[in-house]
Amino acid sequence: SQGRLMVVGTCTGTFPAQSASGATSWSQAGAGDIMLARFGSNDALQWCTAYGGSGDDDGHDIAFIADRAVVLGQSTSSNLPLVNGGSGSFNQTSLGGQIDMNLLAFNASGTCTWATYLGGNGMDEPGFNGLCITEEGDIAVAGSSSSASMPLLSAGGFYQGTGSANGAGYIARFNGSTRALSWGSFVGGPERTRLEGVEQLGNKLFAFGYSNDGGLSNVQATGLYSQGFAGGGAV
Repeated sequence: SQGRLMVVGTCTGTFPAQSASGATSWSQAGAGDIMLARFGSNDALQWCTAYGGSGDDDGHDIAFIADRAVVLGQSTSSNLPLVNGGSGSFNQTSLGGQIDMNLLAFNASGTCTWATYLGGNGMDEPGFNGLCITEEGDIAVAGSSSSASMPLLSAGGFYQGTGSANGAGYIARFNGSTRALSWGSFVGGPERTRLEGVEQLGNKLFAFGYSNDGGLSNVQATGLYSQGFAGGGAV
């Protein structure tokens, strides 16, 4: 909304660190850190910072709620710089397993207003397009999890409370204002399932990915494409 381009990725070694007035900046801390950069309306670099701990941290996706930015990544670091998102917000203060997802939020000035782990006791990874902002301004996240202890919450619709040690899909929704967890669920059966992305079209939330699992819930709807499990590998 301010005519600025923002990118998120991963940095190792030297990179064009640049502070900006009002923006939160961190020093590179590990083997790989999340990199955040903001460009102005004339495409000049305004702000660039690393974010991470002593392990490997990767940036996957960035989305916007008006003039605020939300970032989705993953981390093996147990010492990420965390920022409490405020009263009622979801705040996981420690690395739950081998890999956790992580979420960050920034205001229009680039000040970090929320930074949290999102994971359980296994390997939890975001999809490559695993972040979107809904029509209501909420934050939707999709990925995969081998944890038995992911943050879960039923909202009265689809809900699956059991995951898989082989990796199940995981989808969650956070309130855009309070950052509270509104809904969190596994998707899939005992074999591997992974969600690679989430998008909203109209008033519907769509998640997409792949599965090796013939036990994946298959719900048919009149007029919509439907295919049962094909077998022979991931579909």
